[in-house]
Amino acid sequence: MSRKRTAGDVQGHAQIPADLLTPTLGSNYGLDGYEDLQYNSGVLEGVLEPTLTDPPALPTGLTKGAAADMDLTAMLEESLVDLDWLDPTQLQDPDRLPKNPVNLAIPELEEAWGVNRRTDGLKVYARDLNQARYEDSLKRSSSGKKASAKQLEQVATHAMRRSVAHQNIDTIVKEALESMGEEMGRVAHLLKAVREDHGLAGNVFVRASAFPSYGGGKWTSFIKKYASGARYLIVSPEDLKQATWIQNGRCTHTGKRAVLQVPWEEAWKHYAPLLELSGRKAASVGDRRKALREAFLSLPEKGVSQRDFPMDPHRLRNQDG
Repeated sequence: MSRKRTAGDVQGHAQIPADLLTPTLGSNYGLDGYEDLQYNSGVLEGVLEPTLTDPPALPTGLTKGAAADMDLTAMLEESLVDLDWLDPTQLQDPDRLPKNPVNLAIPELEEAWGVNRRTDGLKVYARDLNQARYEDSLKRSSSGKKASAKQLEQVATHAMRRSVAHQNIDTIVKEALESMGEEMGRVAHLLKAVREDHGLAGNVFVRASAFPSYGGGKWTSFIKKYASGARYLIVSPEDLKQATWIQNGRCTHTGKRAVLQVPWEEAWKHYAPLLELSGRKAASVGDRRKALREAFLSLPEKGVSQRDFPMDPHRLRNQDG
């Protein structure tokens, strides 16, 4: 025998709060026989039937009065910018056009863009480094300032590194002199020494003084690229005695033999056969230094590539012979 369940039976007499603000799901969870509970329907009825004595509390900002205050239509209409000028059907106002556009030109802007020296947009920035240094030196000389000893050293060492990289010596000297402007006489003797070393620098020896902070290994990749065949590294007496990057008489970065000056007789015996294999002949008499320099700067003889014996390309770059 069954009896009709009451709300108390379903709730298990748990005394669930019946106030209208208790958050519930308002659902019978899909179970049959629970339709009469009207679980949480008090909140909904309070909203749908305002005649109730205690309607549920609503957020203050959503009352009718607050909603009226939040109407921003009038404010937006007053603050909108007049966009009628975007209408393509409107005619142009002739009063707003310039009477004579030529008079509106700005001389400073024309000078910045260039007068009678038009550019394609690239040449303005693609300035030659040495040309830029030359122009800067002209400004410096015109202002009465003289180049410091550090600046003179930078010009000389830059020329020495270009010589090691086998660039044209006439171009190297010319651009170095131009970079000094009116003070070119102050580096003339340094560039003369660079010219005398050209052909030997990078092939027979490398001067550590041409590479600032050489001991830190900063220039190792540069030297290996352009002077891999050079056997000797010319260093100062202080470096030869105290430098930690010289071990057993050799540079720890490149493996080159550290010397105060090149032993030219020994160098000639090492390089003369290699030069002959490449089609260039070093004189067997006279100044060994001069003979090697002239041989390295000469062009290979014709027909050298027709030799009928194999040549090991690695031999030409073997630093130990």
